[in-house]
Amino acid sequence: NKLEELSLLVSDNNLLPDIVCLTETWLSVLVPDSVCNLAGFYHFRKDRTEGLGGGVMCFVRNTIKVEQAVVDISHDVSGDSKFTDFEVLWLLLRPIILPRPLSKLILVIVYCPPWYDVARKKSLSKFVTNGIDNLQRLHTGAGVIVAGDFNTLDISFLLKHHNFKQLVKEPTRGKNILDKIFTNCNMFYDKAEIHAPIGRSDHRTVVVKAPKAN
Repeated sequence: NKLEELSLLVSDNNLLPDIVCLTETWLSVLVPDSVCNLAGFYHFRKDRTEGLGGGVMCFVRNTIKVEQAVVDISHDVSGDSKFTDFEVLWLLLRPIILPRPLSKLILVIVYCPPWYDVARKKSLSKFVTNGIDNLQRLHTGAGVIVAGDFNTLDISFLLKHHNFKQLVKEPTRGKNILDKIFTNCNMFYDKAEIHAPIGRSDHRTVVVKAPKAN
């Protein structure tokens, strides 16, 4: 229901984003891809499989080579399938220009629902960590960007294990920093800017830019 606002956002001459990451899309198998089209962009989605709400999505400008990565690490997390069907989207991107020594970008979009218990949050953290490890082994020299709504998920292990830096320093919902972006190539990006919400969302919009010199 915010597609019109998104269309305005991506055409804003002050922003012109190449990548737009969304959480809590509320999409399901009942919503066809054709409903989600945004002119000039590819789109990828990971819907919640049971119940209402949730889901993550990404729009990538069609000038960027991009593919969805398949990450199967269920054997590394838990034998219980409910602990592996997380709302996480994995993408591999190859922009026309990348700073040295990056070969490509691994983009991970995460939504951690506020109702996850301690065990589920630990499994999600392990799922994301192991998935990034696997993709980095397959794609040597790739930069990694992890973005999403983490709610109360403890990301300290992710930051330490991958030597990530958190780019969002200001509150994104109320007085809390729930929406975060962290990366191992922070030297190529400015600190996140916090903008007004899209539509009637109660989360502010987070914008990260790469300096033109890079």
